[in-house]
Amino acid sequence: MNDVNNQQFPILLVSLHEDASADDRALELVKQALSSHNHYVLQTAATNNLLDVIKHEIGIGCVIIHECESVAEAERNRIISRIIQGIRTYNSRIPIFFAASRPILGRLPTEVIKEIHEYINIYEDTARFIAGRIHLAIEHYRRGLLPPYFSALKGYASDSPYYWDCPGHQGGVAYLKHPVGREFINFFGENIMRADIGIATPEMGDWLEHKGPPGESERRAAEIFWRRPHVLRDRRLFAVEPDRRPFAAAARQNCAGGSQLP
Repeated sequence: MNDVNNQQFPILLVSLHEDASADDRALELVKQALSSHNHYVLQTAATNNLLDVIKHEIGIGCVIIHECESVAEAERNRIISRIIQGIRTYNSRIPIFFAASRPILGRLPTEVIKEIHEYINIYEDTARFIAGRIHLAIEHYRRGLLPPYFSALKGYASDSPYYWDCPGHQGGVAYLKHPVGREFINFFGENIMRADIGIATPEMGDWLEHKGPPGESERRAAEIFWRRPHVLRDRRLFAVEPDRRPFAAAARQNCAGGSQLP
């Protein structure tokens, strides 16, 4: 995934006190370093409307909780626990960083430490290094969001390949030779055409032999739907063509009487 898309995953910086300013210079340097990766930072305080911000910004790439020395320890721990609980209500996987200007990790509750991806002492490392750690965590998080086949398809189309295996699949360039075709591309976007690949693309695996991304997708589906009682327990059927008749025939062959498909 390219840095050009990082603005779609903003970083939420939460200060535990509205008047926190002692570390402003150090945090500003980190934000400037993050901009080199094309990240931008949404900054807010741990006020009553923080959970509304978290709910609205569901696409954030990570959360940085900034500790302030002016907040008493008991109050600080209570606020941090509330913030993390609110984040995990909407997202169980997003990386949460804890930033401070002094060693403080040992004084945090165990349930808070378990949820923290990484601790940052903003005066112990350079802004560039800290930004690199945050960027790496966001990239790992983003890669884990997408299902196997879509992730592989997005990566393949982003590499701007030529489709020598399927001459009919040329990324929609034929549409560009007519005004109506250009309007079609302008409306739907180029990606929908670049992602229209044939089944003979080696990088995208094989649906018939259950290899590569298709095989990973099938295994993921089997794991996800395993406990649904109305889905077959021993096999999963993927429809890979617009014609539903082969799929229906396979379903009739493999389903017992009275079975239902989702």
